[in-house]
Amino acid sequence: MFGLMKSIKNSTSNDEYRKDYRLHYCGTCKTMGKKYGQRTRVLLNHDVVFLGQLLSAFDNEEQDKKQWDSQYFVKKCFALPKKAEKIPKVLEYTAAINVMLGALKIEDNILDSKKGFKQGWKTARSLLKSKVKKTEKTLLSWSFPVNSLWEWIGIQLEREVKKTQFNTITETLNYYAEPTAMMTALVFKHGAKMTQHPSAKDTLFDIGHSFGQLIYWLDALDDFEKDAKEQKFNGIQAVYNTNEEFLNETLRLKIIQLIRSFQADFDKTISKLPMEDRWKVQFSYQLNRNLSLRLDDPSSEKSCNTSTSKVIKPLPSLELKVEN
Repeated sequence: MFGLMKSIKNSTSNDEYRKDYRLHYCGTCKTMGKKYGQRTRVLLNHDVVFLGQLLSAFDNEEQDKKQWDSQYFVKKCFALPKKAEKIPKVLEYTAAINVMLGALKIEDNILDSKKGFKQGWKTARSLLKSKVKKTEKTLLSWSFPVNSLWEWIGIQLEREVKKTQFNTITETLNYYAEPTAMMTALVFKHGAKMTQHPSAKDTLFDIGHSFGQLIYWLDALDDFEKDAKEQKFNGIQAVYNTNEEFLNETLRLKIIQLIRSFQADFDKTISKLPMEDRWKVQFSYQLNRNLSLRLDDPSSEKSCNTSTSKVIKPLPSLELKVEN
């Protein structure tokens, strides 16, 4: 599975949070299988699962979740929801977005891969073509700006080819991360409409924008040596105009500081959403802990801007059944 926002076990959480994550994880995956075919489920992304949790939390749907199709509560992958028309709107949205973002990722890999690997991604695109078309049609019926996503992919490729430098490092950093940040922001913003909370659209846009920038530079940091070896574009190399095969510690720390600044923006903005404090604490901790694991910096767990010392109240019971 792809994405940063994996479920985290921690002393401030409880089993109900993990059950809630699993409910959205399985719910998104099973909805993808039901609406767009089983093969689309390989595209499941942890970050889209997180978006589903976020939308459910500020939409205060805890009680409604108990009415979700029983198949969502069963730990059996091929137990799909029975009636497509009764699928919760949040899961409809995360399923469609997951397929769409998967298609965009495949397209990006086709453009970015060398000849030996390019055909494999083209095959994947061909296998999913009809499913992606169906997904686009669904998103357009919700007035989602599908064309904007494809346009930003094109802009990203254009910027990677030109390798433009600006007068300041900050301008150049924002320039390369903007396509990813804008795509993520649009996805988060439209979630407000899907959950009938239009007043939250600007806040969700800002959360998505910060999260997108964070993801862009985290991936650039992870892929630096691989990209250098394979002579692929890398945002860090482009901004700092370096041809080194290995990232020096000074530059690495600069990028980590940049990533943490976007984490701080995320924490600050998420506090504005109309949800209970225990959700804000949980989501901030989840991001901080996952970042610490990716950055190999467990000591930074204590740096989370949202205090994890708050007591997190248990969520309403969501029973997950196990069938053999």
